[in-house]
Amino acid sequence: SGPCTEATCPVCTGPVPLPDVELGTDVLFNFNESALLPEGRAALDRLIQSAKDRAAAGEVFSDVKVIGHTDQIGEAGVNQQLSVARAKAVSDYLRANGFPSQTITYEGRGASEPVVPLSACSPKAGQALIDCLQRNRRVVVQMTGTQP
Repeated sequence: SGPCTEATCPVCTGPVPLPDVELGTDVLFNFNESALLPEGRAALDRLIQSAKDRAAAGEVFSDVKVIGHTDQIGEAGVNQQLSVARAKAVSDYLRANGFPSQTITYEGRGASEPVVPLSACSPKAGQALIDCLQRNRRVVVQMTGTQP
């Protein structure tokens, strides 16, 4: 009973969570922007090709969620909007370039789930603070599916 995971089911017949893919926004976007960089499109192309290869081997992607995150610099509302815009840009790119899933959704979480706490970067300012908080600026692709 309960959700099917590799640890709880010797043979899973339903969808299972697949490993998350975390992409740093330094590759995907310029600081404080949501337009994909060429390096970001290349990274997403590699993700799409990997997913296509996995689908050809029998894996089925039933649900894909793209989650955008920001650092703690700036106003919460602005960060929330930026995280949504970045997640949407990645979602749109995956969809437009053949990611093998019928469902791709997106959401932004702003600075609500930092990897690096702001206190860890104190008393840095300016570019040093931006560099210190870089790991918080990320896009996570969560996938659910069935494996062969």
